[in-house]
Amino acid sequence: MKLEIINSLPAILDNDSNVILQDITIGMCYPVEGRNTFVAPSGQWQISHDNKKWYATCNSSKITFWEDENGICMQSTLVNTGDDVSAVNSIVALAGNLPCRPDKVFGNLPSNNGGNPTNEMLSMAETYKYTTGQSQTFADFVATVTDDEKNVIAGYLTYKECYGLVELDYNGKVTFSEVTEGHPMAKNEAFVSDIFYIGHYDDVITGLPQYCDLAVKYMCPNGNPMRFDVPCGYCTWYYYLDEISDKIIENSVDDIAKNKDKLPLKYMQIDDGWQIGYGFWEPHKEKFAKGDMKAHADNIKANGFLPGLWFAPIWLGMYSEFKKEHPECMAKDKNGQITACLDLSVELSRKWLGEVFRKVTYDWGYKYIKLDGITAVLGAYKFADPTFNAVKNYRTALQVINDNIPDDVFVLGCTAPFGSAIGLVDGMRVSCDIFESWQAVKDVFNSVLNRYYYHKRFFINDADCLIIRKSENEDDECRRNCTRNDIEIKTYISATAASGGILMLSDKLRLLGKDQIELLSYLFPTNKEAAIPLDLMDARTPGILDVGTKGSIRTVMLINWDDEAKEMSIDVNDSHVFEFWSKEYKGIINGKYTATIEPHDCQVLFITANGAPAVIGTDSTIVADIKQSYADKKLSLEFNKKNETLFIAANELKCDNSTKIADGLYKVQQVGDTMSLEILAE
Repeated sequence: MKLEIINSLPAILDNDSNVILQDITIGMCYPVEGRNTFVAPSGQWQISHDNKKWYATCNSSKITFWEDENGICMQSTLVNTGDDVSAVNSIVALAGNLPCRPDKVFGNLPSNNGGNPTNEMLSMAETYKYTTGQSQTFADFVATVTDDEKNVIAGYLTYKECYGLVELDYNGKVTFSEVTEGHPMAKNEAFVSDIFYIGHYDDVITGLPQYCDLAVKYMCPNGNPMRFDVPCGYCTWYYYLDEISDKIIENSVDDIAKNKDKLPLKYMQIDDGWQIGYGFWEPHKEKFAKGDMKAHADNIKANGFLPGLWFAPIWLGMYSEFKKEHPECMAKDKNGQITACLDLSVELSRKWLGEVFRKVTYDWGYKYIKLDGITAVLGAYKFADPTFNAVKNYRTALQVINDNIPDDVFVLGCTAPFGSAIGLVDGMRVSCDIFESWQAVKDVFNSVLNRYYYHKRFFINDADCLIIRKSENEDDECRRNCTRNDIEIKTYISATAASGGILMLSDKLRLLGKDQIELLSYLFPTNKEAAIPLDLMDARTPGILDVGTKGSIRTVMLINWDDEAKEMSIDVNDSHVFEFWSKEYKGIINGKYTATIEPHDCQVLFITANGAPAVIGTDSTIVADIKQSYADKKLSLEFNKKNETLFIAANELKCDNSTKIADGLYKVQQVGDTMSLEILAE
């Protein structure tokens, strides 16, 4: 790359002098006579460079450019050379024009939290086909396929200073801005932006994970290792909401223990309702008469599970004694009134928060903590330290919590901004709450399937709890009455498997039938990789999902989210195709596999290359992972579960447990204690 001045403004060019971005400027936005006014640095731009970086300077302001991976990294330093500004709304870290026009555009729309636009679980992922005059602002990044078929991603690589927005208009103008929450900016004061980036990729679908890897590199120079396996467990929230008690917790532990052969869960998480109030983290005396959360943790461990507990860590409500005694530890609104937000710029606040989590983890023994309610208190508040803002308060809270818990405690973020949590949480809710209807499933997976690129990079994705009950599985303790039918439940379970993320069950297990427990058992062994949405740029909620290849079997899902039947297809190269739910062998396909999918229904396809004899399907697991090998006319295989049936493509097969289904197709069932077989096959 190189920089040049074109028409008095900086431009980025590649080594062949093709424009990457031109008409570059920076500035700040603040109200003047009731209008938000953009003010850019005055003077002429100058270009310079050293061995690694290029610099564009104007007056005292500077933009630094350097190459990394597939694109150009940038960081701006904006100096206010004018008079003091009492309230800056935002800093335009950089604006410039791409040399091409956006055609298809994808990104996350910011949700508004107390005036702060953030990328969090309630932010909607959207795909657009741009039309004349269209412009859209996205949180954190935007990805586009341009009119000349280039694949461009423009986004932030660090999320430490402010909430970052990226606007892209129909003509290709891209604007990186940072929300400064109305903070003042004195004469000669400098603002240093987060690092942002424009990259070019072979395609957007594979480019987004690469972009996220680059963001992790800048957020966590020492790496962001995924310390934990993808969790699976039980959560109390979606059956009882906050109406929980000693008895309900004990019964729930009994239920998951009785079902652990079919449902090998690891965690038992107690959700909202156990505490006296937000900011008063002791057991509720009426609902938890024993008054001993350590006893519940001990009982959970004694039954072979790890205990989890819910918190709203920086939200202090009316029952908080700490808030009443220390108003100086609370953030203030623009009128100077105390808010519900804990001010982490105050040393006493940090001490109190640390003590809470030391008690819960070291003394009580909880190994999984869910941090919720964070966006509710992420407004544009005033803090004791005037350099603080919502981002710094949030990151400081997460850092304090991490500093005061053992290394073996899993930290889950919920209703919390994504990027700023990199390296500070292990998992993150990436969808809205699951509610009772089919529409709720669509809403959840619009977010989950469109955020595959975060999984096991920023954090482990959490698609929220799985609830498969129907009205006959509910009693008077149920606080959320479900209305989904059998087809919708089947699709819901399939999409959950495709997510590859955290699996938390939240039905009253003792009220589920054996067939429903069997449905849940199809999720085990759990899939731990996020499906790739092959129709990312063409559908609001992806429905063609490549779950990946395990061993020799590739799993692909076709999901019809619509209310009318539709034809769906996937390219297949000379391979066996077996559908999981129907247990139907579709034959050897060489070209395009096409099926009519009924409304709200799905197909789960196992695709195995045609050739030597091989297991091509199973009846026990939604995402097939069969250990097998073939040599010297012998097929060696391993079952995953007792009573599992495996489907084998072979011209001839000799095995006592086998049944010929059709020419070239056999099934073999697991019998007794033998979990592996060696079969003569040709």
